[in-house]
Amino acid sequence: MADLTITAASVLADSAAQVSVGTAGVALVAGNTCYLSTDGTWYLGLSSGNTTQAGAGGVGIALDNAAVGQPIALFRGGKINLGATLTIGQTYVVSAHGGMIAPISDLASTNWVSILGVAMDAANMQTPSYGPFVPGVQRA
Repeated sequence: MADLTITAASVLADSAAQVSVGTAGVALVAGNTCYLSTDGTWYLGLSSGNTTQAGAGGVGIALDNAAVGQPIALFRGGKINLGATLTIGQTYVVSAHGGMIAPISDLASTNWVSILGVAMDAANMQTPSYGPFVPGVQRA
């Protein structure tokens, strides 16, 4: 499989989803995975980087577009329509390609595992209400 092809205009969090607002550290597009940097801003998530880039300090999915220094709404838990075609039951993770979302089977043994959620149907992914499972282990 490959990274999801996301239509940014179709990314939409459920009304009961956990959403927070932060500041973009780089240009972000709706559907990008993001991690909270030590400088307090949000950057493109990356499972092939270090644990911070994979989301150990916080991970979310951008709900809108933002330039550097602008506010960004971030999906942090619950149900989200990713604007992509999902495989029901598939577990999705922060990709090894900056800001992308991939099926867990795409990770290499050196990638950090940050589980974003599981596809509940062909459009929606469910994440625990307390947020994604963040890195602690590399893929075996």
